[in-house]
Amino acid sequence: MLFRTTKEIGDWGERYAARYLRRHGYRISDRNYRHGKYEIDVIAVGLRDILFVEVKTRTYRPEELATAPPPGNIIRTGRYFTPEEQARYDEMQTREWQFRQKLNAYNDIKHDHPDDIVLFQVGDFFEMYGEDAKTAARALDLTLTSRAVLGVGRVEMCGVPANRLEEFVEKL
Repeated sequence: MLFRTTKEIGDWGERYAARYLRRHGYRISDRNYRHGKYEIDVIAVGLRDILFVEVKTRTYRPEELATAPPPGNIIRTGRYFTPEEQARYDEMQTREWQFRQKLNAYNDIKHDHPDDIVLFQVGDFFEMYGEDAKTAARALDLTLTSRAVLGVGRVEMCGVPANRLEEFVEKL
């Protein structure tokens, strides 16, 4: 594809990013959302999260199509959301922070036990992430799912109910 201007390159990147997000289950809520001098290229809504995407398109490095927008701009822009949108955004930020804390704790344990499958209790479930999740899903016929984590990418995960833990551990 031949681009004549940087705007054409940017427009193509935004379309590509939106198409990618739709393919991965997100609904595009808004594109080029503006308030004053601030802009968010794509706002995508998933079942559990809202993504604010700043698209950077390079004609020579396609893996850099989407990056996280500068947090300060989201916060400044976010205060102009409706109260319901702001509440949803705040809730998603809290959930994202909690998940990152959980994932960091899991990774610390995994670092100390690299050859073991680590089960991490979260409420009434024991969850596994990354390679442990892939291994357990195959061995136990579990559904492998994934979650987008800002700055990390998609993290594979699966889990077993706490009340059936012994049954699953015996199979491993």
